[in-house]
Amino acid sequence: MIYQKVPALAVSACLMLAAMNHHASAAMLGEVQSWKQDGNSVTLVCGKPSVRLQFWADDVVRVTLLSGAKSDTGGKHDVPLVLEGCYGAPPSISVTDGDSVRIATKCLTVRVDKQPFRLHFLRADGTTLITRNPEGSTLDTNLTAFFEPDAAGAKEHLFGAGEKSKDGCDLRGKSFICYDHWGNGCPAPFVMSTAGYALFVNSALGEQIEFDLRNDGKPFSLSVGGAGDVPSRAVRGKEKEQDLDFFLLYGPGFDHLIDRFTTLTGKPPMFPKAVFGLSYHTRSGKDTQTPGEFTRFRNEGYPIDGCITFINRSWHQDSDSKVKATAAAIHEMNGWVVGYADSSDSYVGMLMDTDYPYRKWEPYREHLTARIYKQDVDSIYMDELEGRGTMFQLRALKETYDAMSKAYPGRRPVVLSRGGYTGCQRYAYWWMGDTGPHLGSARGTVRAQLGHGLSGFPLTTQDLGGYFGPGSKAGCVRGAQLNFMQPMAHLNCYAGDGEPWNWDQEAEAIFMRFDKLHYRLLPYWYTCAWQAHTTGMPAWRHLVLTDPGNPDYYAKDSEFMVGDWFYFAPILNEGTSRPVYLPKGRWIDYFTGQVFDGPRTLESYDAPIDRMPLFVKAGAIIPMGPEIRHVNEKPLSPLTLDLYPYGCPESRYSLYEDDGISTKYIDGDSCTTPMEMRDTKDGITVVIHARDGKFIPPERACELLLHGIAKTPAAVSLNGKPLDATHDPKTGILRASFPDTGREQKLSVQRSL
Repeated sequence: MIYQKVPALAVSACLMLAAMNHHASAAMLGEVQSWKQDGNSVTLVCGKPSVRLQFWADDVVRVTLLSGAKSDTGGKHDVPLVLEGCYGAPPSISVTDGDSVRIATKCLTVRVDKQPFRLHFLRADGTTLITRNPEGSTLDTNLTAFFEPDAAGAKEHLFGAGEKSKDGCDLRGKSFICYDHWGNGCPAPFVMSTAGYALFVNSALGEQIEFDLRNDGKPFSLSVGGAGDVPSRAVRGKEKEQDLDFFLLYGPGFDHLIDRFTTLTGKPPMFPKAVFGLSYHTRSGKDTQTPGEFTRFRNEGYPIDGCITFINRSWHQDSDSKVKATAAAIHEMNGWVVGYADSSDSYVGMLMDTDYPYRKWEPYREHLTARIYKQDVDSIYMDELEGRGTMFQLRALKETYDAMSKAYPGRRPVVLSRGGYTGCQRYAYWWMGDTGPHLGSARGTVRAQLGHGLSGFPLTTQDLGGYFGPGSKAGCVRGAQLNFMQPMAHLNCYAGDGEPWNWDQEAEAIFMRFDKLHYRLLPYWYTCAWQAHTTGMPAWRHLVLTDPGNPDYYAKDSEFMVGDWFYFAPILNEGTSRPVYLPKGRWIDYFTGQVFDGPRTLESYDAPIDRMPLFVKAGAIIPMGPEIRHVNEKPLSPLTLDLYPYGCPESRYSLYEDDGISTKYIDGDSCTTPMEMRDTKDGITVVIHARDGKFIPPERACELLLHGIAKTPAAVSLNGKPLDATHDPKTGILRASFPDTGREQKLSVQRSL
């Protein structure tokens, strides 16, 4: 440990911190009187308060203002927001003293000015991430950090905050509290700047965290404890934060920031494959305990997996046999049984309220196990969890997840939640709550889901057509098109008439078409889930994820990437056309095959009700499976690779597979198949590399569909030997098929002269 006294010197600043004891007068941060180093951290004494700077990684620094008061939250919140040791061994830091104290790693430096105490965060080249100290600010604020905006000039914009994005994903100019009172998803005390950094407030009391990003010539700020009383639908504890604690993460890319942030707060597990089919919230469950209309979906041939039923209404009654009979009936139809839990007015909610704050959760776990899990219910649907305090949400989801894991050893737990907070992604995925009819609420829902993806919640969904029903035939069809273009499709008909047979034959046919497309894309959705599990990358991706420095992308929150290869511009009104912005690159209309080069705006793009503006990026390698009615009906055979070379010099993709149900993937029982495609003047080459991993899929064929082949090729070969292939000059599709051996295989297509 190194201890140093320092002289007081006045210089300009870029960040200023201050604290106030909630039970006393404001505590001033004055000059830096001394500092000491202990491994990867440096503590600076600034009068009564002190500030600790701790590098968790070369590009992640934690800043904690220690007021000297005893924290009211100590010991009560035993489910941490951040994961200690998540980045591995702590980094080496170098500390130099002079006119200022400099603490540096290989990619980030914190310069500490001494009189008064102020911070500069610098890149490795010495340029600032956060600019000079705002003039006229004071040091007697209430647990607040001030930041001067426009580190990148007037071009700096901020994204994140989870459901707070529902009014627009670009947060510049907005002020909000990290709290959700009524069902729009999960807020997150996390924002990313286009200047290349992110800020995360490490407080479990989200209802007390406020971000002020208003563009009024004043510094933007983050604070804890200053939000005042926030209305809540349930009794919360009286905890108050005493110490301002936040992390600064350095990118500069948003993809890297999200990866580092979800490493810090947790990535989602791999949920069972059945989750990525269609789940139906049965309407008859209001009055009975039977599977209801789920039977009709099965009998009429609609692909479907999950049945959400209101079996919880009798948890506190002698109803074990009724629950088990309901589960057995759904399992008989190869369904996935989802039990509903209303945390505000059901017996489970009463248990939760009684045991707040987190001292005695045994009754809750016992009832989950005895009345639900032991009756063969596969997963839990947690409703109305928002508005109950962020500490409560995290603990409730963890208890539900852990109890399920214990009840079903070796099987993956599943929790679907309405409401949550940073850290909850370790235990659940989300839907966007009780949204209105599709054509009235879809725009805000899309923005909220994109905001979740920018905030560490990579797996989200929404009610198909809206919770209160689609409202019209167009709402039903457009809602289906929107919902089926995401990993988890979710149809909630408790309050509306969203079932396809409630509309005309055309609507039914369109619903069926996109339902089947969703299931054929299951290998793609499952790989998206693996990407979320390993990198935190969401399935729905705002364009700023690809290029945060492009100002053309900031306001684009109704068109977005879906996974690596699809670009989607959903119809959010009654119309049959819309303007579509296409980013840089070459794009192919998925339904018509029309080709466009971006960047450009298609002012009025035609989208009749039976299709949607959906584009494929040149170079796409899209894995597809056979037509199925539920995820476990057939093995993935043939594995179809839908390929769109279209002049892309080189592209890569990795397909992920495992058994889809067990926890064996945690120990490496999974596999990836790397693939690449090259398009040159001489021809097209597709390389399927050797399968990597312990999991061995069943024997199968591999079918390749190469799009955009105008002329019949001069030759097609596999591993240097001629291969029979068919070419349709009308569609421009070349088809080739061969056994998938798990070893490397190379397909070559020689162009005709």
